[in-house]
Amino acid sequence: DLLKELCRDALVPVLVLPEQLVFTVGESCGMMYIVVNGMAQYTAQLPAGRGGGHPTLVRRVLQGGQWLSEAALWTGWVHRGELRTLTECLFFGLDAAKFAKVISSHKSVHSCAAGYARKFVEGLNSSVQSDITEAGPVD
Repeated sequence: DLLKELCRDALVPVLVLPEQLVFTVGESCGMMYIVVNGMAQYTAQLPAGRGGGHPTLVRRVLQGGQWLSEAALWTGWVHRGELRTLTECLFFGLDAAKFAKVISSHKSVHSCAAGYARKFVEGLNSSVQSDITEAGPVD
């Protein structure tokens, strides 16, 4: 079963204490982060748009049910901001290489995932790139 394989082979629990840096700008990213519980703050300095102007500082508090760095699953990715825990946090890290290995062993799912990946990367290429654009649903 695909879901069991993904959970067993590609999902890694990551427990981080309060006020700890999870990742920082410029670090290579090999996993998508899913917040299970706790609160973490993502901060990024986004470059000015094509029309000029000033860079934009983005800050967002993430909590259970939200995710970021999904791009790591579909393309080479380097973090565009930093993630710091505000409270003790449990994340599930979805390892990109292991995810790809599991998905590629299921032909019908692999085909669907490849189509999604193409559209995802097209979206990245047409927008300002940051980890936070993949932060999941926010209330």
